Amino acid sequence: MELNINRIINLIKRDIGIYWQTYLKAMLAIISVQAIANNTDFGLYWFIMAFTFAFKEYNNSTKLRIQITNLPASNLEKYLYSFFIIFLLFPLIILISMYGGLLLRYFLDVIVFGLTFTQTIDLTPSIWSSMTSQILIYAPMVSIFFFGNIYFNKQGGLKMIFYIIAFSLLVFVINAIILYFITGGLSHSFIIQGSSIPEFVKYIVSFGITGFFIILAYLSLTEKEV
Repeated sequence: MELNINRIINLIKRDIGIYWQTYLKAMLAIISVQAIANNTDFGLYWFIMAFTFAFKEYNNSTKLRIQITNLPASNLEKYLYSFFIIFLLFPLIILISMYGGLLLRYFLDVIVFGLTFTQTIDLTPSIWSSMTSQILIYAPMVSIFFFGNIYFNKQGGLKMIFYIIAFSLLVFVINAIILYFITGGLSHSFIIQGSSIPEFVKYIVSFGITGFFIILAYLSLTEKEV
């Protein structure tokens, strides 16, 4: 299990060199949405980018797949490079783009609507609060697509969506069956109404699921590289 920081950095530089135009287009799209709609849904942007780009070369053309598998780097180095792109670089790109779009909206408000800059600056904290709260929700989802895109040869993201929907339906059916035998009908929810989940439990579940699928992604990549 070799680990060389310089090789990881070279892999990251290679990725940016190949896909910088795609990343730039994503940034411009986010900036545009922010400027027009002031959308603070950080998690949705992260979800879309992970769904689209996670382990993209392993699910791309034969040429790119051969290149990534034959690069002089260990499985761990290739994995850490992919982890860096999805879990560190993409959130940074999204955050910069959201702030860029927000600043553009501020200037448009000042020029077009005649507002003062101080009248619009109060919206800035919404991005940060949105990001921190949504990480708990979207980190497990991103990790699931992180795993799915390397586990499946093609359309890993779509296949994971299918499995998530199928699992959700299965849970719903089981819930309905249990409810029927307990109450004799389906007019009540099996979930306790008004119950609240402690904050620490949310963190445990979120990071537990995220860690589980991150480990599975590494094992899947190792298996493919053998």
